[in-house]
Amino acid sequence: MTPFLRTSALVAAVAFGLLIAPAFAQEASPSPTPPPALKAPGADEFGRLLGYITLLAAVAGAAIYLVKFGIPLHRARSKEDRKLNVLEMRPLGNRQFLIVVGYEDNRMLLGVTPGRIDYLCSLEKQTAPAAGATDFSKLMDSIPTNPFSGK
Repeated sequence: MTPFLRTSALVAAVAFGLLIAPAFAQEASPSPTPPPALKAPGADEFGRLLGYITLLAAVAGAAIYLVKFGIPLHRARSKEDRKLNVLEMRPLGNRQFLIVVGYEDNRMLLGVTPGRIDYLCSLEKQTAPAAGATDFSKLMDSIPTNPFSGK
């Protein structure tokens, strides 16, 4: 459990205790009269309790949202300042990945395992050939039919 989530849970518990305590507190009576007969809670008490539960659920939901997604203003600023971006990731199995990372105008290939991160190579930007620049039939004719013949 993260410290923020612990703090949020503690604040929510204290707020719930402060809000619900007056509903169940008994007023001090000046004279020692016997307590009145117990009666079933009415619609007013039920509505108040339902309101407290709804408020607690809203506070808990807001805390979970902020823990999971962060504060929206902070998130918007951090995207503008980012220079390092994960462009693509491919899993290799057993918690091993190949990751293409971009830093400013450079691209790098990284190998990531649970115990380490390895720099594999730098990637050059490739430009796509213009339409019609490569004739596919000429390319196929240049490939030997038997790769082991040496022709």
